[in-house]
Amino acid sequence: MSADAEIASLVMELSGLVRRFKVAYGRRMLGELWEGGDYWLSTYCVIEQGFHTVTYLVVDRETDAVIGAALSKTDAVAIARRNLTQFSSDIAEARRALVQKRRANIAAAEAEMEIIRRGGRETKPEGIPRRRLEIFNKSGGKCHYCSMPLDLRGKWHIEHMMPRALLGSNEPENLVAACVPCNMKKRDMTAEEFIAKREAA
Repeated sequence: MSADAEIASLVMELSGLVRRFKVAYGRRMLGELWEGGDYWLSTYCVIEQGFHTVTYLVVDRETDAVIGAALSKTDAVAIARRNLTQFSSDIAEARRALVQKRRANIAAAEAEMEIIRRGGRETKPEGIPRRRLEIFNKSGGKCHYCSMPLDLRGKWHIEHMMPRALLGSNEPENLVAACVPCNMKKRDMTAEEFIAKREAA
């Protein structure tokens, strides 16, 4: 695994931690470099065998993406500065995609709440759990990885793009529909790793 791939994997893992454990936000990063984003210096504490380890994170508050992480504040900020300087266009593009996805999820939830407020509810096929139906519709009734059409009542899996083994969350933005073969082949790879492996094959 290349150094860039290791960094990307660590960032995804830490972002999953932020989402899963709702890391307390510390203070907002101010200054010219941080404009255009809502970046915060935060901490994540791990207790093992009675010892505390504190990791400092620079987090994009709107997307929960970790931009820098280290065991000291200055190192975390320095790493975040370097990443924002070297990979600014990649980070901005990923941030736009995450924000767009999050806003779409919020809009869908608001539409559902409006239906409930008006005293109605969208009809749901009998015997299909609401969450399963939502993931199926979100994925357009197709496997997220190979685009094979899925049958709502057929055999398919709700798949974690960031796997549970890597602390992927059960939040809707981490869940997609996947056919059984893709889900079984993906195992504990991230969605990005699995897609890259499929394209290379």
